[in-house]
Amino acid sequence: MIKAIDFQWNKIWFLRSARIYLLIAFITSIFIGAIFSITTDITQDRGLKDLTAAEIIEINLLSIDVATIFLLIFVSLEIGKEFQNKSIQTYVSVIPNRRRYFFSKLLTYLGISIVLGIIVGMISLGNGYLIIKIMNKPFPSIYGVMRFFFGCILMPITYVVFATSAAFFFRSTSGGIVFPVLIMFLPSFIKIFPSFIQEAFVPIIPASAIHSIAGVAQIGGMEDIGIILALFTLSIWYIIGCFISIKTIERIDI
Repeated sequence: MIKAIDFQWNKIWFLRSARIYLLIAFITSIFIGAIFSITTDITQDRGLKDLTAAEIIEINLLSIDVATIFLLIFVSLEIGKEFQNKSIQTYVSVIPNRRRYFFSKLLTYLGISIVLGIIVGMISLGNGYLIIKIMNKPFPSIYGVMRFFFGCILMPITYVVFATSAAFFFRSTSGGIVFPVLIMFLPSFIKIFPSFIQEAFVPIIPASAIHSIAGVAQIGGMEDIGIILALFTLSIWYIIGCFISIKTIERIDI
């Protein structure tokens, strides 16, 4: 598996377009996160002086959400391109075990996502603390910040898993992009249904699990399912997505 991951990593890093894309994703994510933090009077109808220190941190870490969008597009493009130009036939001949091929790609993309997410998050966190110091506000609790930071890092991890699984399942870039985006919008979609349906589905969607882990779920609300159950919920989503995709690529004629 180590050799397979190394093969996938070298294949990505060899392409100049991939390196440039990831660099653009890194710079743009930090830039947009900074823009969010200085335009709160427009986006939130409140200036920075009216926000709590925790809210300032949360706004700055929206940069990780931006990075997540870049990453799921990147993953979908990479996998979709292999199916489109049939290069996957060559790669599968190098790694004939399709399950190993799938997981080598997934783990490679997850590694890139975690590294990019942490670096973007740390820089944005520093920006947030700088703003808090300039505004002469009391610093938020370390536990609360680290919990929120960990929840944010789960964003790229979760949606890269979905993008990878969907791109393999649909064998296309569009499928890899559309499916995770639909999952992102599930909370808004569920809100149009009666409350008893919301109570059944809101606790089991990925967004609720991430919000619970990050500590931003309303206490006692439908999203508040606790850290342990939230981690379990995300794990089930990951397992189901990977299982369906693996069974698909093992069955199809590439």
